[in-house]
Amino acid sequence: MKKYFRTIAITGITSLIALSACATTEARQNETTDATALYTPNITNESTMISNYEPLSQESESGKLTITLDFTRQTGWASNQFAVWIEDMDGNYIQTLYATRWTADGGFRSRDMSIPTWVERSNLANMEQSEVDIISSPTPQTGTLSYTWDLTDNEGNAVLSGEYRFFVEGSLRWGNRVVYSGIVDISGSSATIMPEAEFIFESVDGHAALTADSPENNMITAVTAHFVAGNAIQMASADDLYRREQLMEMGFSETELDMLIEAGISLENMLNQMRFGGYVDDVFSNRPIGASGNVIEPRYSGGIYFNDAGVLTVTVLEAAFEDYASAIAIEEMRELGIIVRSVEFTEQELIATMDALFEIFESIREVGVSSWGLDTIANRVTVWIDPYTDEQNAMFMDLVIESSINSSMIAIQSAVTPEMRERRADSIAYATQSPGNQIVLVGEVEVSRTGIAFSLENRTEMEFTYGAPWDLAHYVDGDWLPMPHLPGAGSGMWTMQAYTLQGGGIQQYRQNWEWFFGELPPGRYMFIRDGWLGDWDAYQGRVYALVEFVITADSPEYLPPQPDIEWPTFIELVGYSGVTPNGMSIVVENTSAYDIDHMAQILAIVPERYAVSDYWWDWQWYGLPFLPVDGYWIDYLMQGEGFLPSGGQLEFSLDWTTIFGELSPGEYKIILSLGGRAHPPHPTGWAFGETLVISFTI
Repeated sequence: MKKYFRTIAITGITSLIALSACATTEARQNETTDATALYTPNITNESTMISNYEPLSQESESGKLTITLDFTRQTGWASNQFAVWIEDMDGNYIQTLYATRWTADGGFRSRDMSIPTWVERSNLANMEQSEVDIISSPTPQTGTLSYTWDLTDNEGNAVLSGEYRFFVEGSLRWGNRVVYSGIVDISGSSATIMPEAEFIFESVDGHAALTADSPENNMITAVTAHFVAGNAIQMASADDLYRREQLMEMGFSETELDMLIEAGISLENMLNQMRFGGYVDDVFSNRPIGASGNVIEPRYSGGIYFNDAGVLTVTVLEAAFEDYASAIAIEEMRELGIIVRSVEFTEQELIATMDALFEIFESIREVGVSSWGLDTIANRVTVWIDPYTDEQNAMFMDLVIESSINSSMIAIQSAVTPEMRERRADSIAYATQSPGNQIVLVGEVEVSRTGIAFSLENRTEMEFTYGAPWDLAHYVDGDWLPMPHLPGAGSGMWTMQAYTLQGGGIQQYRQNWEWFFGELPPGRYMFIRDGWLGDWDAYQGRVYALVEFVITADSPEYLPPQPDIEWPTFIELVGYSGVTPNGMSIVVENTSAYDIDHMAQILAIVPERYAVSDYWWDWQWYGLPFLPVDGYWIDYLMQGEGFLPSGGQLEFSLDWTTIFGELSPGEYKIILSLGGRAHPPHPTGWAFGETLVISFTI
């Protein structure tokens, strides 16, 4: 279980949306035909108090009300506006927790149907700009959002005990809206409230009303309010200590827990994931977890994930609640504390959509698509596009429709956000001003309009570690600026390998950028690669390798073809002698241009009768068994250490007595791997020889 937790939790941090959400319930979408300009909800019928499930802790924020929701950003105009606010039971405005910047900053004047209930209740027209700046921010990206009320009014004064109403209002498209609302008693005990959605579908200025099947209805879902009573404040610290003790009893160290907390995973989340982790394989594999033996029919399955509190959440089609066996399985899951919520599409339908996108990859790449992925929480396939414009999005959707792909399963997001562009520009500006005297260019640079070949030398004594990413800058009016990417290439699409250049080492590089930047026009450019020196634990900041070059009208389109690389064997066997039941002598030769700190590893000793082919990997597993040793076998398998100069020889003795004992008379084959650490200017320091198979007789 511990291994499983780590996988899920850490994936939840690094993935875009896959494992992060709030506790959810299915939102019943009730079409309202007699919508009015302002919405006054029936609170009693709208909110549902959850009493049959309590996670290990209900504290979202101690002594506060925290409202979470799942937000799916829409494409096109007149959408993506919403607000979250608090009122007392007499309808008096208390405080706004959040409002989208466009509406709050005056957009309501030009589009009066934008979150109109909040605009009127908050008296936005007369609100001071300083307050507008505090409560509003730009429209967020798709994901799970959280807003907290600290039980004060808009002037910072503590409110009186009693009941209060919370609201979430969203403008889905033009005059179409959704409203969630519920009641919280701040003088009562801790509670979790899951209000249902009520939709107002209204045509405005020639823009049609939405329907119950419109994809915009999924803009705001899974609204949940967590209230923690005042006595929970005193319990919070003790609860965290209790959770920490429990997790340490499960095998986690203090260091591991601290690292996960720093990564944004709470102790509550960890403990709940441990609690529910045992059910994941069964739910994912559609095996029963209740006494009835029933399971949710696969045709209804939408997917699973852990929410922000670490609670296992299962998504299904609405029809699952009407299917007898599936409904029983759902009830048994809820009795265990598993959240079950309804979605529009099955996981298999979404996966089929991703497969269909792959079939037209070349076409959609040309209109800016960089990647796509399954978003279990939003129940959509998220497609990332760059540049993110109405024109690019429309061209992509045209291709989707032409390919008979269900466009309602797709949510489009910008592959490159303004923040990403700003970080890239800042990084290039910083890099081009760095000294560039540690990882330096040596030798000639070969340039074409689509690629470059060069060599770098590490002029330090520390190892330079770097990844696959690199960048290009072009020189414009005295400044180094980011080179614009081709459509669809701006988000990077980098793999996660790590490479090294040892201290004093020299490495040749050959880089093609046609897929990333296309053909470069004449101009002055700089290739930029970053990394760090030494151990990560002693990280002292970024180090940059900079290669400046010029493209002219005469530069060739492509570099000359690169010859096939033949990886040389650095170390070869000269001979062996002195075979005894306990060992033998070996002589090897260094055929490379680098001095080597040599070592050899015994892989196996195999009786001759098992060596049935010319390929040692076919029969190495029939080797003699290892004897018990003090410490680790690898310490005894590694032998033949010594300095092996370039062009020189090294003689060393093998002793296998400790590993295999004294060999009995017979025919044997020993499998021996040769290698070591190559001295600079070898680039990485890894020197490999051939794997030897030596036949001998005892």
